[in-house]
Amino acid sequence: MKQHPNRFFVFGSFPISFYSCEVTLNDWVEKLVKEQKMKGLGEFTLGPGQIPLLEPIFKAASDYTSLPIWVHTFHPLNLKDIQELFLLTQEYENVPVIYGHMGGIHWLQTIEMIKDTKNAYLDISAFYTTYALSLAIKEIPERTLFSSDFPYGDPYLNLQAVKRHTSSGEVADRVLGGNISNLLHI
Repeated sequence: MKQHPNRFFVFGSFPISFYSCEVTLNDWVEKLVKEQKMKGLGEFTLGPGQIPLLEPIFKAASDYTSLPIWVHTFHPLNLKDIQELFLLTQEYENVPVIYGHMGGIHWLQTIEMIKDTKNAYLDISAFYTTYALSLAIKEIPERTLFSSDFPYGDPYLNLQAVKRHTSSGEVADRVLGGNISNLLHI
């Protein structure tokens, strides 16, 4: 990132249980963003029933500059957890929320939940089936984000899948980089 600051953009994470008398959560977010030049917060990978732990992070992102938050929504999270994340997404409507891995096996419900929610985005890494990918691109082409989950996914194959399942070059360009560029204002 330091060698190629115009090519790589990083999200910063910290322990969910981060509380200190000396340093506030907002101070930590400021440090990540100002000093480390981070563009968002995450990836937050939680266990079942732990989504409410994200609320202070949503608040800090909202208070600071509405930083995007990237949340792992594949296993071990279940549909109830994704629904709780959706409630936070609705509550903090000025905070962009990226649903990592499209909700895993709950991809259909995740797409349905977020398709009309302007601050909700889908990360397509680890898409469960190419039908999930094509539906995401069809339903929310302006909020579907290319990724590969490397080393678990193959970026080349994901790239080919996006190209195969988009209706136009313009939509492919949006998914393959335009959407994240708009989101991060780069």
